[in-house]
Parts: sequence; C-alpha cells; structure tokens
Amino acid sequence: MLIYAGVFLSITIAFTFASSGITILPAWTFYVGIVLMLSGIIVREWAVVTLRKYFSYTVKVREDHKVVRKALYNLVRHPAYSGTMLTIIGIGVALRSWAGVLVLIVLFTVAFTYRISVEEKLLIAQLGEEYTQYMRSTKRLIPFIL
Repeated sequence: MLIYAGVFLSITIAFTFASSGITILPAWTFYVGIVLMLSGIIVREWAVVTLRKYFSYTVKVREDHKVVRKALYNLVRHPAYSGTMLTIIGIGVALRSWAGVLVLIVLFTVAFTYRISVEEKLLIAQLGEEYTQYMRSTKRLIPFIL
C-alpha cells in the first residue's frame, strides 16, 4: 500500500507542479521523459519475465525459490524496481518540471527503500548464504553505483 500511495501522491504532486509552471524544463525534455518512461517499462517487464514463477506482487518466497542471476539480475538485485524508478523519473521529465522530478524521486525512494528492506530480510532469512553472496556481488538498483 505504501508503494501505491507513494506513486499516486508523487504523480499528483508532479502534475500540480507542472500545471502551475513551477521549474519548467525546455520543451525537448518531454521527449526525453517519454524515452525514460518506455525504457523503464521495458526494464520492469523484462525483469518480471526473467523471474517467472518467483515473481509476486507481495513479498514472499516459494519453497523451491532460488536466487536468479541471469539477464538484468546479473547487474542489479531489483531490476523491476529500477525499471519503475526510470518510469517515475520519466514522468517528471515528460511533465517538464524539475520540482516534479525531485518529488517523484524522494517519494519513490521512501516507498521502495522500505519495500526492498523487507524483501531482502526475507530473502536472507529464507535463502541464507546464497542470497548474501548475491548481495555482495550486485548493487540494489543502479549497476555499479547503488
């Protein structure tokens, strides 16, 4: 619920900033925003397809659960969230509002930091050393950075 509320609130605030003309970006940034949004959707869907049976909208671990290390999961532990982040940032850029981008990033960070924390605690508890090693070898959201 925190994620849905965060996304709804951040998009509402970003639209409000954009419609009121606060911190308007150049017109060409609309197209950059659309590319970011589409890229984010592709990344998220690719991540979900890669996980297949292990994907769930709720935080849970299946009995036969294994650490997935292929495709995007070789670069980051949470590529579906990375894709969502790209999409969210793209919305702010497409709206042409720096303030909107900032609000979207802050609220995304609050909502998804909590979700990732809960998810990783469960994965460590259920998958143990296999997941701990995976955590050491990959970043959370942005390859080689974060």
